[in-house]
Amino acid sequence: MSGPVLYPPARYRPVRNRSGAMAQPTRGLVPHVQVGTGSLFGWFDNPESQVSSHLWLSRTGEFEGYVPLDQKAWAQAAGNPYWISCECEGFPSEDYTPIQVQRLGELFAWGVREFGWKAEITDSPNGYGLGTHRMGGAAWGGHECPGPIRAGRRADILAAAAAILTPPAPEAPVDVVLSATQLQAITDELLGRIWELMCSPPQPTPAGWHQPYQRNAVDVWRRTYEQVGAAVSDTTAIRAALATMVDESHPAAAMLAVPPAVAGPLTLDELLAAVLVLGPLEAARLAEAAAGHAASLLATPTVPTPGATP
Repeated sequence: MSGPVLYPPARYRPVRNRSGAMAQPTRGLVPHVQVGTGSLFGWFDNPESQVSSHLWLSRTGEFEGYVPLDQKAWAQAAGNPYWISCECEGFPSEDYTPIQVQRLGELFAWGVREFGWKAEITDSPNGYGLGTHRMGGAAWGGHECPGPIRAGRRADILAAAAAILTPPAPEAPVDVVLSATQLQAITDELLGRIWELMCSPPQPTPAGWHQPYQRNAVDVWRRTYEQVGAAVSDTTAIRAALATMVDESHPAAAMLAVPPAVAGPLTLDELLAAVLVLGPLEAARLAEAAAGHAASLLATPTVPTPGATP
């Protein structure tokens, strides 16, 4: 058998009731009903019983492994060479416990990956996937195992396997909605960082210089900014820096892409307008990137004391 010969989650307790090699490839999994409770190790290790299965699953979800998966267990007569068998604790009149359904789903998913079992339900001994003992008729011993209740749960077992075999779809991005105040704070922080990179604090340092760019001081800063020749000349670098950080689909891209010779210097109003058309996530990213990006592009002019008369 290509692939593993033991099921990793199962506690391996080899029994004597086994024989020969399995046909290749195996067709799938047959869950049986124990018609009783407790481990079957002793019964399956007794040559007089003449029965065994590859695995046993308790009501609480623990597996025991009895026969290597490349050898025949004695579970379904003529079907022994073709099907992996798993006895399940309980009775035909009882449903599986929820954990048994989950564990059988895990086992079946593992078989799909390791042995290429088809992820489907079958009621034919010549089929593939997830079958039953009773589907084999007289050639398989003429049993009704595992009973109609458990046979009817194969769709649930298959669904549990499918949940493992099919990775979840990536979650759709969550739109982060910021208030106007929060968005304005982002844009103010962006402008403040660019301003600090462009300017050295004049001497003596005016009160409040260390504070972030504040909208209530916009007129003072604008007058200073627009009257300093070196700062104005650096707007070309600011425009280039921002253009590399704005996706071309955003409205800001068109503004920033206009050649400076045509558009003239990028004023503080234009810079603010460009930022405001960004979504909140893009604006936050732009604010974070601007400091480092602009630092390598901008000169550090000497700026007159803020508030000086134009």
